[in-house]
Amino acid sequence: PATTNDSMFARERRFPDSAAARDDYRPLYNLYESGLVNGKILYGKARYKESSETFEEVGRVGEYIHSQGWGVQAFDTTLTLWKALASAKAGRPDLAKGYFNLLSEAGVQGKPEYAVVYRWLTRQAYEDGDASAYQTHRQRGLTKYPEDAYLRLIELDRLLDLGDAEGLVPMLDSL
Repeated sequence: PATTNDSMFARERRFPDSAAARDDYRPLYNLYESGLVNGKILYGKARYKESSETFEEVGRVGEYIHSQGWGVQAFDTTLTLWKALASAKAGRPDLAKGYFNLLSEAGVQGKPEYAVVYRWLTRQAYEDGDASAYQTHRQRGLTKYPEDAYLRLIELDRLLDLGDAEGLVPMLDSL
């Protein structure tokens, strides 16, 4: 994911109109933003467990901010993606799956880094032998990212594993 902070608060809309109110809320927003940055730094240093824990803490700060009516959105897709990635790398696949599912159900798209949501869920379903989830996540991903090579090639893996020669021919022709 990009390391720019384009998360839950648009700069021009994040604080109330008065300067005094902005000063009152600023420490919480600074805590949120600095935690997000620190989590990314830990992730970049391959300290995934610490990164995952940091993103969880940032999420709690974000929930509090939103519960007070100070935030723009309740669901921060950037933070959720970082939580999912860090959880996956920290060996917490169930937690990662939950976060990736939230993103998939929200239909995230547009940024290239969001393709990993559909790739990860498709691969996980494939490895778990869950054909229904595999098809669901792969189709969602292809709808959002029709040119994604990974989502196209994983089907080739599946067909090879099944020994499905009839399915392989059109798949190979489409590549």
